[in-house]
Amino acid sequence: MERQIQALQELLSLEVASKKRAIITWIEPDGEWEVETLQQLLGDSVQVRELNEQSILQLKREVERESRHASFVLYTSRAVDSSVLDALHSVIGCGTIFKSDDVSVLASKWNTDEMSLRRLKMSYPKFFNAARRVSNLEKILKQTPGIISEIHLLAVLTNSTPDIKAILQALLQKWHNHDYAVLIDIEKMEFTHSLITGIKDYLAVEHLTEDFMDSVTDIIITSAFLHEGGLLTPSLVPLKSHKINQLADLHHQMLEDKSMQLVWLSATKKWAERYQIHDDLRAYALKELLRFQTFVVVDEVLLERIRQDILQTEFPESLEHWRAALEQRELVESVYYTKQIRNQYSYLLVYLELRNLLNEILHILPIEPSSLQDLYENYVQVEYKIDQLYRHLSISVEGLDDEVFLESYESIQHSYEQNYLLTRAAQAVRLVDQVRDSSNIPVQTSFYEKYVQVPRLMTKAKQYVIISDALRYEAGVELAERLQSNVRASVTCQAMQASIPTFTKLDMASLLPQSGKMTFQNNIVYIGGKPTSGLQDREKVLQQESTAIAYNLADFMRLRVSERNIVVRGKEVVYLYHNIIDALGDKAVTEHKAFAATTDAIFEIETAVRALIAMEAKRIVVTADHGYLFLSEKATTYTHAIADRVEAVEGNNRFLLYTETSNPSIEYGATQVPQEHTPLSKMKVILADGLNRFRRGNGTKFMHGGITAQERITPVIVVEAAGSGNKQVAVSLLDSNRLITTRNPKFVFYQTDVIQPGIQERLVRISLQQNKQRVSNVVRCIFDAKKRSELEYRIELKLFELDYPLQSEVQLIIESPDGNGNWLPYQSYSYFINILPHR
Repeated sequence: MERQIQALQELLSLEVASKKRAIITWIEPDGEWEVETLQQLLGDSVQVRELNEQSILQLKREVERESRHASFVLYTSRAVDSSVLDALHSVIGCGTIFKSDDVSVLASKWNTDEMSLRRLKMSYPKFFNAARRVSNLEKILKQTPGIISEIHLLAVLTNSTPDIKAILQALLQKWHNHDYAVLIDIEKMEFTHSLITGIKDYLAVEHLTEDFMDSVTDIIITSAFLHEGGLLTPSLVPLKSHKINQLADLHHQMLEDKSMQLVWLSATKKWAERYQIHDDLRAYALKELLRFQTFVVVDEVLLERIRQDILQTEFPESLEHWRAALEQRELVESVYYTKQIRNQYSYLLVYLELRNLLNEILHILPIEPSSLQDLYENYVQVEYKIDQLYRHLSISVEGLDDEVFLESYESIQHSYEQNYLLTRAAQAVRLVDQVRDSSNIPVQTSFYEKYVQVPRLMTKAKQYVIISDALRYEAGVELAERLQSNVRASVTCQAMQASIPTFTKLDMASLLPQSGKMTFQNNIVYIGGKPTSGLQDREKVLQQESTAIAYNLADFMRLRVSERNIVVRGKEVVYLYHNIIDALGDKAVTEHKAFAATTDAIFEIETAVRALIAMEAKRIVVTADHGYLFLSEKATTYTHAIADRVEAVEGNNRFLLYTETSNPSIEYGATQVPQEHTPLSKMKVILADGLNRFRRGNGTKFMHGGITAQERITPVIVVEAAGSGNKQVAVSLLDSNRLITTRNPKFVFYQTDVIQPGIQERLVRISLQQNKQRVSNVVRCIFDAKKRSELEYRIELKLFELDYPLQSEVQLIIESPDGNGNWLPYQSYSYFINILPHR
């Protein structure tokens, strides 16, 4: 106590010396001093007065008027009401505080206003009872110094920043994840009133319902609905805010937050049901519906209309006028975040494309090609797309349970299998005797020399070869397109004819150096007397031509980068074997996964190519041993050939292999191919006609061995990283006037070049920011013009409902994705605001 009096006397002396008088406020809750005792200890040079609610006016009169030159100590030993503290600020010269309690020490330590801290501690004592909360409050004040308020305390409770928007976002996240603990704490500590007041001010609404978090959610979603073009119905009037643009952006941010997407979409769905939005949208015109970007209910209405069209008219024609709408809806946010809707749109678009292409091909299908080579070249140029689309359609239909869509799939499945595949397969068998010497499609036994040996000798670069079992041509084209878009390299895709019969043992051998005759003995293919049955045998054959290694791709990818470099060090040729399609398709229990496995193979190989390029690989070739056919259970055609399988030395459901001394009995439904069609010397090859199979039952839907284009034509993808590779189009801003004069500013962008080989499209998102905070909506745009007359793009943004000081600066931010789900800065431009303040 003596220390307190000494410190107070020192402060009095300093104040008098510098200001001629001292006016000191000493608030000491739970203090033990009496005013009379203090007066005696301090002497006649200072007037000690008691500070309380009743004395504030008298003190003001005495300090300001009656004793204008006297020094005063205004003392209270009790907690003072906030109204007294507010009134105290008006007393002239009372700004000097004598700090002798915990609040004073904390205010000094935190560099914040003591009066505000004292008021908060008195108003919310339960908050300050926990040392952990006080510690977190200190951290927040150090990061954002200034006058302390309820916002700082709420930030501690919600584990967010001291900003009402951040606090609201944190509460919404917890509320919709059924975490109510924070709201319970807020109520216990009597923050509810302050919180609701702050939220109402941020939302720009006058009222919130008793369940205010539900009310807040509805107001935010309603703002986004109105922002995107929705009509203000009577039921939505109570939810209308004066900050529609700002709250619409908050709605978008909730959707972009991966931890909130599902729950916020669920909240949006409940909102739509609660306010019967579905019924209202039924009256909207198509053009009005297409404005919406984040409402699944809009897509449900659109799909409803499409189903009605399908039921009322012939299916393909009824959908043609929907094509543009479907293509647009595939890109919107609500579809991107909703797998079920996305699958339905994807299915419809693929269906349309496949149906149209099938109709074109079926029209000319009866005109038989002049040779087997012509059939294959037709496939490589156009018809491979049918198999590619059918694969995608078959995958997308698996996630659908809509009877209308399932019936449409069964219809196109019948056309694909019974009309297209069956016809082309029968033609291939009929043309097998017509051997043509010249072809634009090389044979598989020329692979090593053409794609490995010659490039190695010419460039001296290490040659990487990835061989994916059963990666048929259509999948290779898709892989090449993905690599063209996503890998900085030159990518080409060519076709190759697999050796007949198209089965793994023979075709894997055909991809090796052909250093001698190819023979078949004891279920093993030999080249020049060397076996080729596994990695070690194939590696030995490769090493006859160069320093080489054969490796399993899956094992190679499991290695660390440093270990991969050790594996390939000093090697001229690296063969990497990949097996996922054939591994699943050739087993009865998993053959139904063949299409999905093909898609997985594409992504796995793309990943491997990226890894090899990261290892500074200059040239990578991707190919396959053979392709495959996949028939549904409805394709019930089977061979009626009765062949002597006992004498066959190899075979599957599409071919049988015999020695030259055998004499297989064939009644009908199968064909013996001429010897010149197979590289196996002294062997007879029997192929099932058309789509026939040599056996029934499980494991006969996935098949290869025959000579259809699907089974025989394989891809050869050459990736050369040494070149400049692909680049995305550049985008520039044409506006020269860096001034924004409206709340809906428009910007003109220019795509610097047209899309062409080597130059690909660019996706960007555009927004306005101020002090690194978004102050407008976000617009996504794909710059993909293929004509010079279409290179200009006009983008409109909507500023939030804020008061922007004249000549304040904002930045137009353009971002581009990096391929890993992250948006990176691409360009930015500064603008000055010159619009009247918002009222």
